[in-house]
Amino acid sequence: MSTTSISTAEPGSDDDGKMPALKHRPRPLPTPLPARNLTSVRSALQRNQAVNLPDEAASVITGGLTDPDRFKLLVEPYPAANGGQTSLLNSKRVGEGDVLVTQQHDRFIDIGVIPDLAGARWAHTLLNQLDNATGERPAANLTTATGPNNRPYAMLELQVADHQEFAARIREAFVRTLPDSSTVGNDYTASVLQSGVKEPLLLVPIRIRFADGSADEYYLVAIDGNSRLVSMWKGRVGGKVDDAATACIETVVGTITGKTVQRASARHVRDQLTSRIVRVNKGLKEAALSEATIRAGHTTTAPSVVVVGGLTTDGAGPLTDLVAAREDVIATIHTDATPWGAVAQAEQGMARLLRRALNGHLITADERMVIEGRCTVEQMHATLGVPAHRLWAVAVSLKAILTTWYPEMRTLFAEEFNNSRPNRLAIGKQIAATALSGYRSWEGYGVAVNAFADGGPISEQVWATTWKLTRGETPFEVLDAVLRAALDGDQSAVAELCVLGGAAAMLDGLITRDRGSKLNPLAGGEVRYVPLRLRPYRVVEELAKSKGGLRTLHSLAVAHINEGIAKQFHTHNDPEGTFVDGDRVMDLSDVQAEIYSEWHIVYAADPRRSQEAIDTATKDQSGGGDGKQTEPEAVKLRRMLLDGAQAVQKAAHGLATLSQSQGKAVFGGYENVEAIKVSLQGSRDVLNTYGPAPRVIIADDPDDDEVEGALFGDDGAPSVRA
Repeated sequence: MSTTSISTAEPGSDDDGKMPALKHRPRPLPTPLPARNLTSVRSALQRNQAVNLPDEAASVITGGLTDPDRFKLLVEPYPAANGGQTSLLNSKRVGEGDVLVTQQHDRFIDIGVIPDLAGARWAHTLLNQLDNATGERPAANLTTATGPNNRPYAMLELQVADHQEFAARIREAFVRTLPDSSTVGNDYTASVLQSGVKEPLLLVPIRIRFADGSADEYYLVAIDGNSRLVSMWKGRVGGKVDDAATACIETVVGTITGKTVQRASARHVRDQLTSRIVRVNKGLKEAALSEATIRAGHTTTAPSVVVVGGLTTDGAGPLTDLVAAREDVIATIHTDATPWGAVAQAEQGMARLLRRALNGHLITADERMVIEGRCTVEQMHATLGVPAHRLWAVAVSLKAILTTWYPEMRTLFAEEFNNSRPNRLAIGKQIAATALSGYRSWEGYGVAVNAFADGGPISEQVWATTWKLTRGETPFEVLDAVLRAALDGDQSAVAELCVLGGAAAMLDGLITRDRGSKLNPLAGGEVRYVPLRLRPYRVVEELAKSKGGLRTLHSLAVAHINEGIAKQFHTHNDPEGTFVDGDRVMDLSDVQAEIYSEWHIVYAADPRRSQEAIDTATKDQSGGGDGKQTEPEAVKLRRMLLDGAQAVQKAAHGLATLSQSQGKAVFGGYENVEAIKVSLQGSRDVLNTYGPAPRVIIADDPDDDEVEGALFGDDGAPSVRA
């Protein structure tokens, strides 16, 4: 296959037009050796019994070395006292056993190094196919590569359709890692251009398999240090992240145009490297370094550590799950499992918990696929039989965790999240982002995550019952069947309705954690005002105790799926016999009343305590007495003043209209009109004398006006509260 030409575009200037202050001069760079000169190094690597890699992966590792002789010393096996081998490889503990990694060494990023294509931590969130509004590509199909007799390698494997998808995933990795935004906190471009890269990249061999029949390709993928790698490419080209992605793809993979692929040959890449290195070394002799020398000198090599092997705890064989080991290795490098955001940390912890639960046969592979959003709603319906709607993905997540809670899942949860006695609030906090990941583009996603983090729909009925999900074709048929069973006393159906209706209400902002006021008896229709403070799961819990509450939960789920408005139901019997529990609440037009605020939900959940709270608050505001509110004197007089002024204006205009046909006599005598004028002028003089002074308004440029920010939770992406 013909080779590609490497991108030779001149680097553009930084955003401020200045290079960052130079703290460390680049080092002189060695020229890369041809592959034939690296044979002995590759042989030394493969002779090490701890290394479990095919020759192609070993070639990628040795091909990008800046100092092959030193690397050979690091991996060369030597006789041990026990008759075995020893070397300078490092051992890192993971769940299944131990991973073996090389010591730190420098390598050229142009030769075989690509960013993390799995994207488990891009933008602090997991990819999710259940959220059909995001337009995200399917999650990467990342597995452990195997060799003869299905023996696992210390190598990842990614299946892609063709080179176009491969290139798209590399570009996606760049954009998601460092989007062009001034608020990105992990963009190290300026630091790289000042000092180079100081912390090593953690690399793992990866085999790319193409469904279109193209030959397998081997690379080193950065599982840690993604931001550093992308920042190096941004520093190299001096442009936007998309320019950096293009340079990386063209240099490391090749030029991909339509269905045509021109691979970047190793020889061509070395020639390009050699040419650049010669220019850098010449530039380093100058007293004042040029921009080109700094950019190329600091972005050509990076310190690295490479995974080359692994053994299970019993030493019986190689690691079988390198995908799991990858996350465990990252967790040994970083204190809090690496992500910057609490939501990302919870998602990554849940990923590890689910992996362990699957290995322990606590959940099925299909359940894990749905919980992690690695399928569409149609695929969820085909595999699990539940309706093809993402609301049921939330229910699948809760069912998988809670119905296997004692004792195995509880132990896994306690170990993973360092919580010896996890309760509903702890579970809600950790599961929230994962359970709701199918709704990431939903307008009320942030408010719903906060509600889940406060216990979510894990009511007592859900917590204490072993429940199942009802299968069926359409959401409405299933919800109707669940409601009928719940009204007949089926506790599994009650729990199921709590999850579906409660989750729907939280997603629609009708059961929240973010309420504006603890008590305001006059705020019955305002958003996030409630008569009684109840945790989200307590609201669901109380609703499930009455027929009207169960019907309310059913209506909330139906309204969510329909994108309509839920209806109100009575949740208790009227002492006077006007209505009974389960009857519809009718408005003055004899139409069933709608639920348009959280007030209605909380009141329906606990009518007695809600009414007591309203009465108490009303009494407090009225100053005591019999609970009837007394209007303040100033309010009464202001109303009299406004009503009188409006009456005078109406009468004057009316008489003026009559005078057109009946003459001025309609106003009465002259003396009477003058007396009215004097009275009105006297009132006006009082208002001018004792009324408030006008505000002084300074006219500013309207473009300089402050724009009030969105209310908390309304922007769709607040962080989960600790």
